[in-house]
Amino acid sequence: MANSTENFEGRAKHLLRLIRLCGGCVPLHRLQFQFSNSVIQTLLDKELVQVQNTGRGFLLEIMETIKINNSVFLIPPTQPKLQANCAKEYGQFLLDCPPKLTILEAQVGGYLKGNKADFAIAISRLDRALTINENFTNEPFTELWVIPVAGGLKDQFKGPASMLLCFLMHRRSKDNFAGLYNHFAHRAFQQWCEEGMPGDPKEFCYQAIASVLKNYIFCAEFQKVEGALGTYWFIQWSYRNPQYSSKEQFDSFSVIKSNSQGVKDHGRSKTSSSIRCQLR
Repeated sequence: MANSTENFEGRAKHLLRLIRLCGGCVPLHRLQFQFSNSVIQTLLDKELVQVQNTGRGFLLEIMETIKINNSVFLIPPTQPKLQANCAKEYGQFLLDCPPKLTILEAQVGGYLKGNKADFAIAISRLDRALTINENFTNEPFTELWVIPVAGGLKDQFKGPASMLLCFLMHRRSKDNFAGLYNHFAHRAFQQWCEEGMPGDPKEFCYQAIASVLKNYIFCAEFQKVEGALGTYWFIQWSYRNPQYSSKEQFDSFSVIKSNSQGVKDHGRSKTSSSIRCQLR
């Protein structure tokens, strides 16, 4: 019996090494001919891997985590598909939702994650023009790397645990978020003048904005609008002081944000892969 158990554990370790050699993720259907469902389930039960629905199939991917004090953060090797869906029937965050589902199908599938979320922002990248489908051609998007601290995206984790996520914003949601930066930059410029105008005002403002990103929690809430073309939603942004149950947990978020270059990416862009390497 002992030999059987050791062999079973050995198969599980071999599967984990194989996934690492393949870059951290492997199509699930390729493994089912080489490894039994029990071996795969062992890694799932130990939370060493997770199954990701790509919309075209399933991936088995390693769940990289970092632990800081009593908090733990999941850093997926392939980023979960987080959407801020502003279509008229949605107005919610969706996680790993396959394309072209109705809102009822998305709800039944457990893909809806609510219309409110509080984030610690790790990175805000400069706007870039993207073409996603026929509705969004060469449009500017803002890319945010965030750590959910409250709301449906955080509720999927128990206690002091969360995940690094990335999503895109455009149009009114993007402009509303940019309005916060304008507010912080205006306040920083006044401070620069009051302190005798030391150094470069742009760099002074950048550092002030970086400090805001590091020390505040940002609150996102979908707002409904009745426009000329019908109903749509946008994300209303605000910010607040952190209200964690302990200073230790707040320090954990500060560390992970500083490790991921917690400043607006003013021409010094980092790719998603390099961010993940830093966080590991």
